[in-house]
Amino acid sequence: MLLFNTIGYKAWFYYAEKESDRQLEAQLDRNQYKDEDLVTLRIPLNIPYQLNENQFQRIDGEIALDGKLYKYVKRKVSEGNLILLCIPDVQKMTLKKAKTGFGTPAAPVQKKITVSEYEAVVAAAAPTAKAPVTSIRSCYYGNGLPEVLIVFPGKPPELTA
Repeated sequence: MLLFNTIGYKAWFYYAEKESDRQLEAQLDRNQYKDEDLVTLRIPLNIPYQLNENQFQRIDGEIALDGKLYKYVKRKVSEGNLILLCIPDVQKMTLKKAKTGFGTPAAPVQKKITVSEYEAVVAAAAPTAKAPVTSIRSCYYGNGLPEVLIVFPGKPPELTA
């Protein structure tokens, strides 16, 4: 179980993503998609002597825009623009979301308390008035911070060489 939690789930998600890519590319090669689902991207090209293409060509690849994954379906160059037709890759987005959520702890259960219990917690956490400390204790073990609030009246001393 420990081995799966440390390495296995990554391998499983990698395999699932590759299988999802393979299945979607096979569907795109067989033209099994709706033209209404396609998203058009226009990218200006600054290449001299471009040849305009009349028809779209099949292309493979993917792009992430605004947190969503899109698979390239077709492309063509027309009037100085690269026109890409893409389809959203919903299955791969679902797998990536599940992958990032896997292994994160669930939110702790919140306990409802009464007003009197809340007032008791607030009163216990309220700072108490302490006398100003004039000396600093050194602490060799721990984080080195003093345990009490240090109040220095006035301006700090000037540095002399």
